[in-house]
Amino acid sequence: MKTVAVLIAGFLLLSFCPLTYAVEKPCEFCHVGHAGGALLNSDMDALCSGCHMERLAAGEHKTGMSPPMVVMRLPLYSGKVACPTCHDPHARTGAMLRKPASELCLSCHVK
Repeated sequence: MKTVAVLIAGFLLLSFCPLTYAVEKPCEFCHVGHAGGALLNSDMDALCSGCHMERLAAGEHKTGMSPPMVVMRLPLYSGKVACPTCHDPHARTGAMLRKPASELCLSCHVK
């Protein structure tokens, strides 16, 4: 029975996380191995900034804040904006945006 669970987990992993990510960075780079579920090694923003320090430059969108407006169809984490609010870490596109850039900002901000 455990073999079936391992095969299903492997199938789901490759379905949601492209193989190129597994080669560049193993799942354990962000996730706690063999803990079950999608537990992370650290705070989401800390994980992202560990590789993307340049994104912390002035003018970048702030994270860790509770938005004063209604957020439309984007995930908040404990009610706060985090890197994965706008970026899907398992996406197969270059910027890993959850929506096209022209729509993304307008999901929260009015023109």
